[in-house]
Amino acid sequence: MIDKTVISIKEILSLVGVSSTQYYRWKTEFRGCTFFEGKRCKITRSNQLTLIEQEKLIQFAKDQNFKKFSTISLMFYCKRNKILTCSLDSWYKHRKLYGIKRNTFKHIRKGFKEGIRAWCANEIWHIDLTEVRTKEG
Repeated sequence: MIDKTVISIKEILSLVGVSSTQYYRWKTEFRGCTFFEGKRCKITRSNQLTLIEQEKLIQFAKDQNFKKFSTISLMFYCKRNKILTCSLDSWYKHRKLYGIKRNTFKHIRKGFKEGIRAWCANEIWHIDLTEVRTKEG
């Protein structure tokens, strides 16, 4: 254990070359700050989400009605409807902390159908001749 009266945590972090934000994030990840096991993060900062806001974020991230929404679309949906106002980084951070996986659907391109395909302008010319008969023949 380090005696804090001799050297402070900030001095140690500057010697090691780690920022204080990264240190506190590692600290919360190491302690296992998970919502589902009943453990709560005791470290609170002024810009940190409250537990109620974290529960809303988790609820929307796991909701099956929003499973086709991307994370950024879900964030803007919550902001527009004044449900939860936080940054995209907060969404990613809390999804990682609580182990929430969102399945993303890849767009599948349709293949070409059989037939003639032109790859550049004026490569293939096509003329349609249609014969229309009048009443008199």
